[in-house]
Amino acid sequence: MKNPFPQVRAQVLLVLACMVATTAQATLTGTVPVIPGGTVVPGPVPPGTPPGTLLASNSTPFTNSTSTASGTLVSAVFREAGGTLDFYYQITNNTTSTNCGHAGQPACDPLARETDISFLGVSTSLGFRIDGGSFGGPFVNSTVAPVTGDRNVAGDVVGFSFNPPASAKIQPGQTSSVLVISTNAFGFTAGQAAVIDGGTTTLPAFEPVSLPSIAKVFNPATIALNATTSLTFTITNLNTTVALTGVAFSDTLPTGLTVASASATVCGGTLTTTAPTGIALSGATVNANSQCQFSVTVTGAALGNYTNTTGAVSSTNGGTGNTASANLLVATPTNTPTNTPTNTPTSTPTPVPVVPTLNESGMLIFGLLIAAAGLLLLVRRR
Repeated sequence: MKNPFPQVRAQVLLVLACMVATTAQATLTGTVPVIPGGTVVPGPVPPGTPPGTLLASNSTPFTNSTSTASGTLVSAVFREAGGTLDFYYQITNNTTSTNCGHAGQPACDPLARETDISFLGVSTSLGFRIDGGSFGGPFVNSTVAPVTGDRNVAGDVVGFSFNPPASAKIQPGQTSSVLVISTNAFGFTAGQAAVIDGGTTTLPAFEPVSLPSIAKVFNPATIALNATTSLTFTITNLNTTVALTGVAFSDTLPTGLTVASASATVCGGTLTTTAPTGIALSGATVNANSQCQFSVTVTGAALGNYTNTTGAVSSTNGGTGNTASANLLVATPTNTPTNTPTNTPTSTPTPVPVVPTLNESGMLIFGLLIAAAGLLLLVRRR
């Protein structure tokens, strides 16, 4: 499928796709969860299920010059009893969409697909309703249901397809069932939707305000007793056009780790540390597609292996996001032994008696003496 929103930078979306918040989940009965890169069969929402409170809606006529199709897209936002938002869409294909000679179309300009942007940073579940005329707003009853629903790998575009088979498409004179994207978002803003059939018509709609996301890390992650480490927090705003305001969280360090009391301005808000274990941020602002990052100095006051988890990060217009955890080891330093020479006792050699030996001269003299003695003995016998 061709992305109908080429202005969005793919390299950014691929990174952000892995950061979909999971603290609260879409809750509308009958809808089916879909993750980035996934395709599902949208579930039927039981007729009579309360949609919640209607917050906003619009109805936009469209004409697709490529396929000569024309019609109307209705979009709306409802808030469920638990506070999360659901996004509703319904397409009407006009009876005047009758260019039966349009290349590649098996019928007179049926509409095959509808897509919505942007759903970065929120969970999504897909469904449809056939009872649109029963719950107010600009919707009508219809049984023309989508065949599949999907979410692209980047996680920003959610879509509904009405084929195959081709007979499932929204024919001229037909209106789709109400398409439902149930989310865990708490805020919304202006967004875009697209109707696709040979060409793409981009229309105004609504999109959720992504939840704030928090991460943290100790650096270094191993310190000696009474040494210090830097605890860094990173709060991310996945929204491409909306700043998150009133961003706040609190963090209580485990006993054995300490901070000094202090106060500072961070990202337009107030960072407060309260000895011995309190850390809190309030009133911060994180600009669209940006991060707020700051650090706190932590002392390892007792030996141990610590896991520190924050409270959930929240924002005034984006709702409540995730928590973050990090590990720190406070350990006794390991002394490296110094290599010193070892005196090995040596034994005193036992004296070896010297045995006299005769050299060649001594042997000659000794031989002459023997000969002289023999000669003297012979003379005496005579």
